[in-house]
Formats: sequence, C-alpha cells, structure tokens
Amino acid sequence: MYLVTFLGALCNGLTVFIICVIALFSLPLFYRQRQEQVDKFFANIQAKVDNIKDIFVRIAQGGGPPPDPTPGGTKPNFQ
Repeated sequence: MYLVTFLGALCNGLTVFIICVIALFSLPLFYRQRQEQVDKFFANIQAKVDNIKDIFVRIAQGGGPPPDPTPGGTKPNFQ
C-alpha cells in the first residue's frame, strides 16, 4: 500500500495506466527476443528463493542439519 501511495505522489494515475499499456504490449516481445537470458535470470532468482525457504523451514523445524541429498536417504556400506 505504501508503494502505491509513493507511486501516486510521483506521477498521475493516467501516466501509470499508459506505462502499463505500453508494458503490456512490449514485454512479450522483449521476452521472445531474449528468452534464454530471461529464463536464466528467473531460474537464478528461483534457486535463491528456494534456498532461503529451505533455511527458514530448517529453522522452524529446530535448526537441524540440511537433509541428505541422496535419494532414499543414506545407503548402508556393504563390504
């Protein structure tokens, strides 16, 4: 809500509407032209968000060590 108030203090509502209409038609073209770069950028952001969420989940569960990355947990050693 504060962001909307700040944006309203900077410019008129009609200006915001015009910017939104321009973005509506130009962002798909931008994505189509630079799809690989945009996908890498958002994959990087998603990885960081997942890492932060994992940290918060571990803290909420008592702060234990990170889970074992091997599928099915730790495998026994047979010799």
